Amino acid sequence: GTKALVIAEALARLGLEPGAAAVMVGDREHDIHGAAANGLAIIGAGWGYAEPGELEHAGADQVAASVADLRRVLLG
Repeated sequence: GTKALVIAEALARLGLEPGAAAVMVGDREHDIHGAAANGLAIIGAGWGYAEPGELEHAGADQVAASVADLRRVLLG
């Protein structure tokens, strides 16, 4: 879809290929699907606009509950 093309363009502008060692942080299912189409790791932004369970159902690798929690998720 359109989000996958946007992400592909962002990767290209950064000089990265699909499947690069990069992480997409998104707050809607379209972000998750677009990142997956480009082979990226995906963290759901649980503080965004998604309905409960939307990010998990869409296939996010993990969901951060807040901006502060994002650090924990990224660093393990």
